Formats: sequence, structure tokens, C-alpha cells
Amino acid sequence: MAVLLLSSCRQVDYGEIPEVVTFQRSYDLNLTSNRDLWSVNGSILDETVGYKGIIVFRQKSEGAHDDFVAYERACPNDCVSAGGTVSWEPWILIPQCDKCGAQFLILYGGEGWPIDDKQPTNCPLKQYDTYFDGRYVIVSH
Repeated sequence: MAVLLLSSCRQVDYGEIPEVVTFQRSYDLNLTSNRDLWSVNGSILDETVGYKGIIVFRQKSEGAHDDFVAYERACPNDCVSAGGTVSWEPWILIPQCDKCGAQFLILYGGEGWPIDDKQPTNCPLKQYDTYFDGRYVIVSH
């Protein structure tokens, strides 16, 4: 009898990232402080929620409820305990861990997965729920 075991993070495993307190945060696109979210590929950082903060990213501009995604800045690799944080600069579109060097794809539906199989982790960035009502981007966990 053959048994096939698959090791994958695609279901629920976000690596070593601790669970965070439930939160809901809204970002008003009518405010100039959120102007980087006005355009596709624009983003903002919010270090007040999540484990190490979140990246809110506009992936499309269809006026749909799923125009935006939000990712945890803690690296899903085992370097979290060593302070691994995913670095992010607005308009630089490949987030990278400052400890292990893992790079993550958020463009083109990459969903925060490592950019290739040579990365030090095979787990994606933790993703939080988002909703867009045409004016407010709502991120929750």
C-alpha cells in the first residue's frame, strides 16, 4: 500500500507567524493620506494592526469589492522569532524579508506566494480579509 504525503502551505499554514487579535480597519480613499491606494499597484503600510503591520495593496481598478488585498509583514519563514520583517516600499512590487531574503509575489494574482522554488520558505505571506465599497477599503481579521 502506497501513501502519498504532500507538504504544502496552501491550505492554512502561514509558517511561524503568531495569531493576532481580531481587528477591523478602514481606509478612506477620499483622504489624501491614502492617495497611494488611488492607483493600481499602489500600497500603504499600517504598522498598527497585524503582528508586524500590514501591507494594503491595490491589485486592480474595477470598482469591485476585491480590488484590494492585505498582507502581514511578518515573514512566514522560521525567522519570525529572529525579527524577520517583510520590507516594503511603495511602488517596489516584490516584498522581501530582511532576515532570510525570501521574496514574495503580490502582482498578477501571486497571492503572496514565494516567487520561485529557490526561496527559503514555501509558505505565502499571511493574507487578511479585504472589502472595498467604492470609497472605503476595509481590512479585517
